[in-house]
Amino acid sequence: MKRFPLMLQLIVILFCIMALPIAILTWYSGEQIVQNSEHAIAESSLAELNANRMLSENAMNNLAQNTVALTGTNIFDRIHSYKSFTEINSNFKHVLDARAVLRELMQLKRRGEGVYSVFFYLNESDYVVSTDKGITNLEKYESIDWIQEALLGRRGIKGVWYSRKLDSGVNVVSYVLPLNQLSTNTTGTIVVNVTESEFGNYFRSSDTSKQEYVIMDSDGTIISHSDKSKLLERGTNDPYLREIYEHELTEGYMFRELEGERLLYTWTHSKRSEWVNVGVYSVNELMMTTHSLQRNIILLTVFIILIGIILTVFLATWLSKPVRDLVRSLSLRTNLGIKRKK
Repeated sequence: MKRFPLMLQLIVILFCIMALPIAILTWYSGEQIVQNSEHAIAESSLAELNANRMLSENAMNNLAQNTVALTGTNIFDRIHSYKSFTEINSNFKHVLDARAVLRELMQLKRRGEGVYSVFFYLNESDYVVSTDKGITNLEKYESIDWIQEALLGRRGIKGVWYSRKLDSGVNVVSYVLPLNQLSTNTTGTIVVNVTESEFGNYFRSSDTSKQEYVIMDSDGTIISHSDKSKLLERGTNDPYLREIYEHELTEGYMFRELEGERLLYTWTHSKRSEWVNVGVYSVNELMMTTHSLQRNIILLTVFIILIGIILTVFLATWLSKPVRDLVRSLSLRTNLGIKRKK
């Protein structure tokens, strides 16, 4: 069996003792840094989503409270007996009563952020009082047939939020609240239309790693989305959104691959509105700093190994020199002894 030179043996031994442990330690440390960073960033993104959800809920709650407070006044009682548009215009006092209602609706609109319009419909009447078209005939106003569908999901006496698209093409989320007969004799419905973009403002981020946000209602319909072409679609058509929608946990995060890109999905359920709020992030962009650190560690390790190789060769040469001198001396003596015998 061929024997390797002693110097080469020393180089291999010293290299294995130094380089292999460093390489293994670097690989393990890098993997742990990446995993820990991913989970830390995911927790931070989830906390941001929860904060945005609470801001959105507070705005919705304030608007609902202002609407309920208005229905608790006697302002609508002024017109509860006027069932037709003709009747309102038949008397100056009737007009003043209707305009008093309109002023209150205008005040409600001003108190709410992102409110597009507010209107009131008196049951069995042929007109509406609205902030966008004033006091107008029902046939000249856009259809309100959707109100019955919206109220199907109503529980108790509180109002409901319903996503829809106006005839003007503006996407809104409407707060629909029938008047409570315990506080007024008037039967009717007040509707507050909030622009969809207002909800998006709470979840939109200047962070370039955030690719999109999604808000789904309790039925899985997309209420708000960074991609406006997906509004009012079924969010459950997307496999990842369906997984989130059906998830047992009320909040959490998961990592998924989509078209070769690694994405972070965070979600949180709203107990008040029963909506599902989702944030989608690019992991590559989120981990840019971490990957840069990992590359720097690898480069530093390679540099240390190269320096180690040079030191290994130097040490191997220095340590093997006495042995090589001894072997050379023995070889010379052995050769001399053989020559004398001849």
